[in-house]
Amino acid sequence: DPETGYSPYLLGQLAHSPVGWTIVNGRVCVREGQLLGLDYVALSRAATEALERVWTRARLGS
Repeated sequence: DPETGYSPYLLGQLAHSPVGWTIVNGRVCVREGQLLGLDYVALSRAATEALERVWTRARLGS
């Protein structure tokens, strides 16, 4: 990317590693692999929207 100097495909090239916490809208939803007591459908929608924003910003398409 000429603007930032970063490869637009850098995100897709990262190695997989476990995530300790997952935060959606400022709330911890998953901690050390355990889903905390939340509405699964709302959490899934929010996670999908967040992922779409990341892919768009990384210019990786959908």
